[in-house]
Amino acid sequence: VSSITPTALVGTALLCTMSRGVGRADLIRRVSWLREKVLQTGGHVSGFFDFPGELIGEAVNSALTVLGSMVTVVAGLLEPVYIVTPGKHFELSYYRNMCVH
Repeated sequence: VSSITPTALVGTALLCTMSRGVGRADLIRRVSWLREKVLQTGGHVSGFFDFPGELIGEAVNSALTVLGSMVTVVAGLLEPVYIVTPGKHFELSYYRNMCVH
């Protein structure tokens, strides 16, 4: 049985934005929703992601670090906005496929 990682959930959430940016709060909300759907359907999440909802932001931070140059951060707004870096959609789809399979 394979587990879905925070990086897979963050990558999936970012790819679902249709190349638009997503604010930090909305990204955390989307990742939380995806995590709940995985658990509701009998899926497994990695042990790192096995903690209360208020710590999902920390898991998102870690995942964004792993994704590195695949994600562009727009700072200087009310909150950071995350955008899939142009030309990196294919690479990011590797993480999305972890959720699909």
